[in-house]
Formats: sequence, C-alpha cells, structure tokens
Amino acid sequence: MHKNPVREIIKPQLAGLIIGTGLAASIQFGFRLIPLEDSFFSYASALYFFAGLFFGFFVPGLSWKGGIWLTLPWIAWIFFNIARAGFKDGIPGSLGWLFLYSFPLLPASAGAFAGTVITR
Repeated sequence: MHKNPVREIIKPQLAGLIIGTGLAASIQFGFRLIPLEDSFFSYASALYFFAGLFFGFFVPGLSWKGGIWLTLPWIAWIFFNIARAGFKDGIPGSLGWLFLYSFPLLPASAGAFAGTVITR
C-alpha cells in the first residue's frame, strides 16, 4: 500500500493543533472587528463543528478525538487569560468559566465524528 508522504511529515494531531490555533486566532480577530457577544456560542459552535467535519473527513483515523485536538489551543488560550486575570473569581469560579468556554469541544468532536462517518 502506498504511504501518504504528508502524513509521515505532519502527524494528524499536529495538524489539528495548527488548525485549532488558527481557529482560536480567527475567533479573537473576528470579535475585535465585529462584536458578537450575544452570539458567541452559536458562532464558535458552528465554526468548530464545520472545522471538525472537514478535519474528520480528511483525517478519519482520529474520529471524534480530532475535535479535542482542534479545541486544545482554544482551551489553553482561555486558561491563560483566566490566569492572567489572577483567578479573580477564585479557583472554583475560574474552573466554571473554563468549563463554560470549553463548550466548543462538543461540536468540534461531533463534527469530526460526522466527517469520519461520511468517509466510511
């Protein structure tokens, strides 16, 4: 069987982190241009779902775990913003905010799983 040279150079997990970093940056850049505070979760959910769908379609071996690799940069960015603010809501409150803003993990994983199912 012919091996894919791109997959030998760039591992799927690394590709997910790179794409996820771009998604996190696009969310931040987009909200600076057009303030969408009321529709943040719908915007982020749709963005991560479709990114997960395409990622799952092109990298079906990861299945739903592709959504984790896509959202890790976003979750890390949120954690460091909470830490930079000095955990001003306390540790339990800060963990609550981190959990709330980690919600795009669900649509990203669902999209990656759907993309994997489409390829089968």
